[in-house]
Amino acid sequence: MWKSILGAWINVRLGLTKEDPTNRVELLRQPLFRNPSLTNSRGLSLGVNGQNEGCTFTRSRHTRIRDLWNREAQEWKNLSDLGMHFQASNRASKDIILESIPRRPDSFSSWAQPSD
Repeated sequence: MWKSILGAWINVRLGLTKEDPTNRVELLRQPLFRNPSLTNSRGLSLGVNGQNEGCTFTRSRHTRIRDLWNREAQEWKNLSDLGMHFQASNRASKDIILESIPRRPDSFSSWAQPSD
């Protein structure tokens, strides 16, 4: 029974298309890793390319874009706000992740849309 359910789910997922977020809520809700919209410079999804740009972030429980955004200051959190050490690897990982996010949350006109 599970084999047929899993097979059907895989077939459905192949036909799904990823759309860009249309508001801040959708953008902030997106996962950082294994997200086809967020890729590194080689075009690979973050966290699945053999490098550990997400290792420290996932251990710190920062797995969504909203975890990196400071809503009050309207800017990306720094490493100390994220509870991470200022190591070169952490800074490099953060830079890779932030560069892969297509838009800043403050580029949208408002926080909530009627459809939210």
